[in-house]
Amino acid sequence: MDIDDTGINEAATRLLGLEGVSVTQVKDDGSGGSTVYVVTSDDSARACPSCGVVATRLKGYRTSRPRHLPCGGRPVSIHWRKARWYCTEPACERGSFTEAIRQVPTGMRTTRALRQAAGAAVCDGSRTVVQA
Repeated sequence: MDIDDTGINEAATRLLGLEGVSVTQVKDDGSGGSTVYVVTSDDSARACPSCGVVATRLKGYRTSRPRHLPCGGRPVSIHWRKARWYCTEPACERGSFTEAIRQVPTGMRTTRALRQAAGAAVCDGSRTVVQA
């Protein structure tokens, strides 16, 4: 299952339900799940987390793979291509930073939706942390 490998796929983006990123491609992973390729769509992700100045100088790209909830009953593997930016504010001590969004803050390996679902499974569903 390949979906729109040339640009943003609005329908897939809405189905994923992860604010701040846009789906560029979806592929069948061959084991009953989907690999979803996303890019940052929230312009505020370019603001330096230390000083708040919006970056204009690109340092490069990296790919992160935050874990997310299943989508359409299928496991989802997210590949997020995010930019690294130089902070150009002379008074700021931070040299560079990687884009982050509200749903996946800096340093997190899971989405907010997955953390909330796991917490609900433990608190309300009488499941252990390992089961969740």
